[in-house]
Amino acid sequence: MARRLALLIGNQSFEEGSGFEPLRGPHNDVDALHAVLADDARGGFTEVRPIKDARHRDLGQEVMRVLREATLEDEVLIHYSGHGELDHKGRLFLAAADSRTEQLAMTALRASDLQEWMAESPARTVVLLLDCCFAGAFGKEVTGGIRGAAATSIREQLREMAASAQGRFILTSSTSTRTSLEAEGQADGIWMGKFTRTLIDRLNREAADAAEWVHFSDLSAHVASASAGQDPREFRSDTKGDPVIARALRRRSAEDHAQDVLAGFWHDGALDDAEFAAIAHIVAGDASDSRSRRFVTLLNAPGVTAKTLLLAWRRGASGPAPASQPIPRPVRHAEKAPEKEPFPPREALSRWREPVPGLPEAAWPDMVTLPADVFTMGAPKSEKDSLDDERPQREVTVPRPFALGRTAVTFAMWDAAREAGADLRGANDQGWGRDQRPVINVSWEDAQDYCVWLNQRLGLRVGMYRLPSEAEWEYACRAGTVTPFSFGETISPEQVNYDGNYTYGKARKGVYRERTVPVGDLPANAWGLRELHGNVWEWCEDGYGRYPNHATDSRPLIHADSSPRVLRGGSWYDNPRFCRSALRLWYQSGIRNAGAGFRLARTLF
Repeated sequence: MARRLALLIGNQSFEEGSGFEPLRGPHNDVDALHAVLADDARGGFTEVRPIKDARHRDLGQEVMRVLREATLEDEVLIHYSGHGELDHKGRLFLAAADSRTEQLAMTALRASDLQEWMAESPARTVVLLLDCCFAGAFGKEVTGGIRGAAATSIREQLREMAASAQGRFILTSSTSTRTSLEAEGQADGIWMGKFTRTLIDRLNREAADAAEWVHFSDLSAHVASASAGQDPREFRSDTKGDPVIARALRRRSAEDHAQDVLAGFWHDGALDDAEFAAIAHIVAGDASDSRSRRFVTLLNAPGVTAKTLLLAWRRGASGPAPASQPIPRPVRHAEKAPEKEPFPPREALSRWREPVPGLPEAAWPDMVTLPADVFTMGAPKSEKDSLDDERPQREVTVPRPFALGRTAVTFAMWDAAREAGADLRGANDQGWGRDQRPVINVSWEDAQDYCVWLNQRLGLRVGMYRLPSEAEWEYACRAGTVTPFSFGETISPEQVNYDGNYTYGKARKGVYRERTVPVGDLPANAWGLRELHGNVWEWCEDGYGRYPNHATDSRPLIHADSSPRVLRGGSWYDNPRFCRSALRLWYQSGIRNAGAGFRLARTLF
């Protein structure tokens, strides 16, 4: 059966004295492409392999592996983001983490070797995307045209279309004499290669037609028109057809945007739970309902405020009223006298399970109560491999106790919910098994659906079970520590599930399991929480953006554009540096990934 295989390489850190300046964009380039290609609903790739800061030997082996192991029906996509360097003869080399400018032939990947491997590969189609200086030099040895860049499942549709294209398709960020650029995004503050950002912009362009596909020629035409300050080039060899890269992103509706704005007001504390629930019910009403249309229009208006929204809701609920009239709120029933042993328990580090009607005990939330406190969030500049988006480091207040899952949500919990009638999607186990393994291939939106179902099943108000905020997650992960990991200055594969071919600090190499492990298999941190480092990335409530200097409490940060969303902790396929307590990752909220799951948080009162 035909496969779609992708290898994404981002090299941005280089050894001191290597002659290569550090970069800021390649890791983000890899993450952004990985989010699109690994999504079954869009990229439909059978395997997406992200590699960051690969050493020379590993880099060559990974590229050879994906090209030589491909079959006659397979399609291969390779993306490289990093330094490109020419030797004295004008030959192009792609820099690895241990490359040196004065020893390119011995320490960097020769473009000519890559060309040879591509030519010899049995793959039907190979697409190469190069975001590096002098990338156009790659085309010197390529035969064929050279141009200035100008009812089944999604995966099955992609395979059918891929079968109509064949040959070698290459798109580079520059000519053989021009450098490539990276820049900070004006809207999101994320550093990326300008070429790769332009590719992502095209891949994520919303389409009115949900059946629209993005082809190689679409990318080529877009970078030609949008890569200011660069001179991208396209090369083809023995080609036929036009390879499909991904499915276009569905255009978000006005109703989608209205729900996002409404959720932002609620997270900021401008709406209480009752107000949020009442207005959300109106917004989700039938499109023919004039009141629903009116509120959707209001929430899409530039500069709309929670005060304006509440005034409109009040008038809609009780007729026109003077502005001084207090906003009506649902009447609260008198609370019962507290029992001798309140549930959930509020004593710090209590472990407890909350029974879920109709579900087996293995599917009940397994929680640990965490105390209110103040902790230091983020990483200092002195921390090895720390990044700018982990700063400013600051004191953050967790104002009241809350509970966090002892482990990530498991397949047992997810599957039991579905059997009980929950409308949940995603959760492909990759063939590794289900039961007590962490649920994977679930998006932020899927995680929200689970939380909504769980609260309804237990008769709890909206938001009692939820995703943790970034601050809550890091507070729990650190468990009172200020080191890169809760286990200290470094980690080992005996403590954390990550790619043991890589090390952090003074650690030794170890096993690379190449998949998740069942929850609870690895040691707990000081607060009894398992696998916060590694195994699976865990979704948080927050939208991704720079930390504001004034953010000193643990509430989630919802930015003007609340997508993408934050993930924390690293995963089974990552270098250990990505498993640090302070490390932040982002994906679009609808992305599903074999390295991403989630952990429950619970508001206690």
